[in-house]
Amino acid sequence: MSTCSSADFPFLFYDTNHDLVNGTLDGNSCIFPTANCHPDVRVQDCCTLKDEYADTGQLMHYTVIFVLFPFLYSMTNWRKSMTPEEKEAFDKGKKDRDPQFITQGTRIPKRLKNILLIVYNLGLWLSITIEIALSISLPLSIQGSMSAEDRTFLAASDAFMIPFYEIFDFVEHIVMIRIMYAISQNDRGLTDRLIHMGLAAVIASGILAGVVGTFLGVYKPALEGITNPGLSNDQALYPGCYFIESIDISTIFPYWMLKSWGCMGGQIAGVLSGFFLGSFELISGGWISIISNLLIVVIWYGNVETVVNPVTLKGIAEFVGVWILPVLFIGFMKSPLGAQVCERTGVELSAKKVLAYLLYPFKKETNTDSNENTEGRRKEFLLLIKQGLKVMFVDITIQFATTISVYLALNKDSAIAYQITAMQSRLPNYGMSATTGMAVLIIIMGPVFLKAGIFVDFVKMNVLSLVMLVLLIVAATTPFVDDLALLSGTNACEYASTSECVPYFNKVFGENGEAGTYTLFYSYHIFAAASCIEMILIIFRAVLLTLMDFDFMVYTAIAAGISYIPAIVIVEVAPVGFRQQAIAYFGTIYVPQLVMILCFAYRLVVLLRKISNGEPGPWSLVTASTPPPAIKDKDMAAKAIAAASFEANAANYSGSGHKEIAM
Repeated sequence: MSTCSSADFPFLFYDTNHDLVNGTLDGNSCIFPTANCHPDVRVQDCCTLKDEYADTGQLMHYTVIFVLFPFLYSMTNWRKSMTPEEKEAFDKGKKDRDPQFITQGTRIPKRLKNILLIVYNLGLWLSITIEIALSISLPLSIQGSMSAEDRTFLAASDAFMIPFYEIFDFVEHIVMIRIMYAISQNDRGLTDRLIHMGLAAVIASGILAGVVGTFLGVYKPALEGITNPGLSNDQALYPGCYFIESIDISTIFPYWMLKSWGCMGGQIAGVLSGFFLGSFELISGGWISIISNLLIVVIWYGNVETVVNPVTLKGIAEFVGVWILPVLFIGFMKSPLGAQVCERTGVELSAKKVLAYLLYPFKKETNTDSNENTEGRRKEFLLLIKQGLKVMFVDITIQFATTISVYLALNKDSAIAYQITAMQSRLPNYGMSATTGMAVLIIIMGPVFLKAGIFVDFVKMNVLSLVMLVLLIVAATTPFVDDLALLSGTNACEYASTSECVPYFNKVFGENGEAGTYTLFYSYHIFAAASCIEMILIIFRAVLLTLMDFDFMVYTAIAAGISYIPAIVIVEVAPVGFRQQAIAYFGTIYVPQLVMILCFAYRLVVLLRKISNGEPGPWSLVTASTPPPAIKDKDMAAKAIAAASFEANAANYSGSGHKEIAM
C-alpha cells in the first residue's frame, strides 16, 4: 500500500504519543491503521477535525435581540396604556418582590442591605451567563468525549425515550398554562389547586414511567431491540469492523435506568418551574438554576477525562440535574425564604393535598353538601388531565414521526442514522433555543397581554422576529453546509482507521472526506429548511396553547399524522434515488410539522381576528374580569432572558427535553 498524507484529509490522526500520523491507501480510500483508534480510546485521542472549518453557531448569540424585541415592544405599549393608579401598582411590585429577610432585617445595616440586594439581583445575570456558557461548552465536550457508536446508541435510546416521556408528560404543559391564567387573574385558590393537581398527576405518571422503563431495561431483548435494532445488519454490512463488533448493550443500561426514573423528577420540576415563572419569581429561580447547573458542571467536567463510559456519566449528570430542581424548589417554598412567595400567590404546599388529588379520580359521587366540593375538585382534576392529554397527542404525533424515521434508518444502516443524529445535534444551536425562549415569553405574558388588549400586536411582533430569525438561520447555514457536516460528524473520523471500517466513514463523509451524493454534506442541504420549520412550529404552538385552542390542535395533529404515512412509504419503497437515504428520512420527520404550521397559521389568523373584534374564543373559558397583578417593569429585560434560560434549565426536563445535555 502507498502512503497518503493527512494534509489532504479533513481530519488529523494521532498515534499513542499524540503525534500526527499519515495514512495508507486502501484502494481509493486513505486509512490510518497506525492511529490510536480503538473502541476503548477516546475519539479525540484518535482523530480531530482541522481548525480551518467555520462554526457559525457563534452568530446565534445575536438571536437574543429577536427574542426580546416582541416582549419589550409590548411592555412599552402596555406601560403607556396604564392609568396613574395602575402605574403606581405596577411599580410597587419591585419592593414587594425584594426578599424580606434582607429588607426587614433589623440587625442588618442599611449599606449592607443595599449590597445584599445587589448580590441577590445578580442571580438573574449569573444564571444567564452560566446557561449561555454551558450551552456552548457542554455540547462540544460531549461530542469530543463520545464515539460514533455511543451517539448512535443514544440516538436509538432517545428516539424511544422522547415519545415515551411525552406519553407520561402530558400534564406539565397544561398546568403551566393554567397557572399563568390563574396568577394573571389573581385567583389564589385556583393557583393553589393547580399546583397540587399538577404534582399529583406527574407523580402518578412518573411512577408509571419508571416502572415501564425498568421492565424494558431489565428485559434484555427489549432493550436490545430499542437501543440497537439494526446491529445484526450493521455487522453484515461492515464485517470485521471492531467499532461495530465491540458494541455492548450493557453500556446503555445504566443510562436507560437513570432516564426512566428521571422522568418523574423532570415533571415535578416542570410544574414548579411553571409556578415560579408565572409568579415572576425569576431571581429566586435564577439562583436555584445556578445551583443545578453548577452540579452538572462538577459531575461532567470533574469526571469526563477519566470515566470509562461517558454515556453513563451523561445520564448521571442529567439525573442529578433533573432531581435537584424540585428538591430546591420545594425546599425554598417551605423555608422562611419562600414564605413571601407563597403568601403573595396563595400557594401552601401540602403532601396531604397532593395525596387527596391522587385519590380524587377514585372517589364516588355523593349527594351530601360536604362532598359536593370534593366532586367539583374531582371534575376539575379530570378536566386538567383531559386537556393535558390533548396537548400530549399533539406533541407525540411529532415525536412518533421522529422515532419511526430514526428506527427505519437504524435498521437500514447505522451510518445513515448517524447522519441524522449529527444534524439533530446542531438544531438547538440554530434557532430552536431562541424560539424556545420566545415561546416561554408568549406563555408567560400571553394571558396578561390578552387582558390588556395588546395580545394581537404581541403576536405580530413575534411573527416579525420569527421572519428575521429565519433569514439569519438561512444565512448562517446554507453557505456553510460542508463545515457544519464536518463539525457535527467529527466522531465518525475513527472509522477511517481500518479497511474494515472505512466503508462506514465513506458513507458519512465520502471517500477521503471529499463529500458525495447522500453523504452528510449532501444531507445538510435540507438542514436550514428543517430548522426553520421547527422554529415556526414552536412559536405557533405556543400561541395556540396560550389561547387554549386544544381541540383544533388535536384535529391538526390527526391530519399531520396521516400526512406522514405517504411520506415515509415513498422513502421506503418508491423507485427514487433518495430511497432509504439520510436526507429522505430526515425530511420525513418534518412533513407532519409542515402540515401543522399551515393549519396553525390559518387558525391563528381566525383567532386573532376574533380577539381584535372582541369576540369570544377558547380562551374565554378561563379569562376573568379581574385586573392582572402588578408586575415590575424594572429589570424586565433581564427577567425575559432569565425566563428563557430558567425554563431551558427546568423545562428541558419535559417533552422537548428532560434535562438533556445536548450531544
